[in-house]
Amino acid sequence: MLDIISLLVYVFSALRFLLLPVSIINFAIWFLSLYFRLEKKAYVKPLGRSLNPEGVSILVPLYKEKSSSITATTKSIADQTYPKEKMEVVFIIEPDDALIRRALQPALKYLRNREVRYRVFESHGKKFKACALNAALETVNSPVIGVYDADDIFPRAQVEEAVMLIEEGYDAVGVRVYRFRKTILGSLLNLDTYLWYNIFVPFFKIVGKSPPFSGEGLFVRKGALDKIGGFPEVLTEDSYLSLLLTEVGFKQALLDSEVEELAPKDLKNNVKQRLRWNRGYVQCLSKLVRAKIPIKEKLSLLLAYGAPLMSGFSVLMALSCLLFGGSWIFLLADLVAPWVRALLSILDTKILLSSAMFYLVALAFMYLIASLIARKRFKQLVPYVMLLPVYWSYLGFVALGTPFVSTKKWLKTERR
Repeated sequence: MLDIISLLVYVFSALRFLLLPVSIINFAIWFLSLYFRLEKKAYVKPLGRSLNPEGVSILVPLYKEKSSSITATTKSIADQTYPKEKMEVVFIIEPDDALIRRALQPALKYLRNREVRYRVFESHGKKFKACALNAALETVNSPVIGVYDADDIFPRAQVEEAVMLIEEGYDAVGVRVYRFRKTILGSLLNLDTYLWYNIFVPFFKIVGKSPPFSGEGLFVRKGALDKIGGFPEVLTEDSYLSLLLTEVGFKQALLDSEVEELAPKDLKNNVKQRLRWNRGYVQCLSKLVRAKIPIKEKLSLLLAYGAPLMSGFSVLMALSCLLFGGSWIFLLADLVAPWVRALLSILDTKILLSSAMFYLVALAFMYLIASLIARKRFKQLVPYVMLLPVYWSYLGFVALGTPFVSTKKWLKTERR
């Protein structure tokens, strides 16, 4: 009996360790999303009717940003095809951020030269992004609110197309957000976000009706924000916002457009960003359980917001199986022998061979999919698919720190 249990646990550990957080459910989503071409159905463009703009306020919350980061976003805003007389840019700064006013000057000069209306709003001093957005929201009269961060670059027609979708009846509009940097970790993050927005988000949009929004390139009807009490003051206000909008019955769309954002500058900041997202998704998960949403949509979104938990659990299971020699029954009877068996199990030829086999199969499968879906400018990322299992392992280990992250601390991400 013990041999059978040991064999089953060995096989299970090999599967979990090789595929890591890439579970059977994830592969099923990949297949369904690609087979039914959900990306084409999820992302939309305006019908092409003439724009009749009433006005849009673009909020740009800033905290300890570099001047070059602010200017990058400012140039994209100034280049928009949306009528400039109907658009205002609101830079939101914190009262204790002494350097931000100086860093902001080149961007303000650029907007003046391009005849784009702007103003600088000083927030309450609370470090949450949503707190700053809500403070500025009280001073805005435009019927449409747009949100961008520093270091965002986006197409010239993005604001116009987003507003047109809202005029066509949508209450909130999001876009793809690709994070990039010319490093190994930055390339893996870029590939990860590419797969997220082109495979997983379309699935959540079609099945769950409520895709997890990103805070960059987010447009919301002000009346909808007023009804739900503004931006939710949590760690991932963007994803939480989509839940609140769904619960009330507001219509949401994904615009077939994108934002390119600079990835975190180093490993430390990458970990901080992930921990913030993970903790925020746990908050979303808590809200989802209580939300008055149809069960079909709720189950779909459980996969989205439960991803960090599944990733961390995957790593824990793999480590437990490999370190303790494959049999948990012995753990109850003996506190010493498992550590001896741990060393032996690592050197077990059968485990190593089965691990290599599953690893190669998984890589071949992911490489094929990445090659098929990658657009021209993403072709250079395809080779990084070979490192995805390692990258997802890293994300799993980061997820283990999620319970220790405070919901009161923002964990600011530095990009430059």
